[in-house]
Amino acid sequence: MAIAKLYRPVVRAGSEDGVYHGAALTGGNSVILGWSMDENAPRNDLMGFAIRRTQFDPDTKEILEINWLNGQKRFRGLQEGVGFDVRSNQAPFQRFRWADYSVNPSRSYRYEIWPMRGQPGDLHRDNPVILNVRPSEYVQDGIGVFVNRGVTAAQAYQKMASRPSPQRCARRRGLPQAVQGA
Repeated sequence: MAIAKLYRPVVRAGSEDGVYHGAALTGGNSVILGWSMDENAPRNDLMGFAIRRTQFDPDTKEILEINWLNGQKRFRGLQEGVGFDVRSNQAPFQRFRWADYSVNPSRSYRYEIWPMRGQPGDLHRDNPVILNVRPSEYVQDGIGVFVNRGVTAAQAYQKMASRPSPQRCARRRGLPQAVQGA
């Protein structure tokens, strides 16, 4: 199983059958995923896309965590009582993009974007697009870039800290050390 050992800002891949294509734009704490499908691909039973994320230690190649990315939209009547977030393999994303704001530069990640076909409650996976990424370090070759992602990542911040203050999140992401070292 190949994993990304080095940072690349853009990673592209296609499904084995060549029907689906995807790209990942990778930063220090975010991965923005986008995908498409050939115009002649069947659409009649396509219910959306599920994304499975695998987290690795890039040095040992040990798998640290495997999970399905979550969303809040669900099929009417089938996902009652499961909480705020729903796993994308149960309620697929009905769009061609998604962002993960909870990555760490000291890890490598694999994103499997699975087209989900069938009917609500009876979904099956089609051929995935697999993207292997490594987030960038905060400072490389003496240059650091720190971006305020604002509201876009508010849910990731909320999950990361019990009291999501910008100061606390900045400390966790190395900003004060980078400023002091300048």
